[in-house]
Amino acid sequence: LSVQRRQCLKNLETIARTKAEYVNDHSLTNGSSVTAEQLVEYLEDGWKCLRCPGRGTYTIHPAGEPPTCSEPTHH
Repeated sequence: LSVQRRQCLKNLETIARTKAEYVNDHSLTNGSSVTAEQLVEYLEDGWKCLRCPGRGTYTIHPAGEPPTCSEPTHH
């Protein structure tokens, strides 16, 4: 794996873990909307620390779905 892809996957794991914690804390069900604004309080360094090194953008997706990166090689 390239360094960029490895960092992006690490970021996606952080987003997924943070989203799962938020969903659990707020008793959300699959399909419930989750936004970056909602997750920011759960991120020690804020949302800005989670930037794709390949200039991709992250999509959080609703509860029950994994986050994704727009960079095709980062899946």
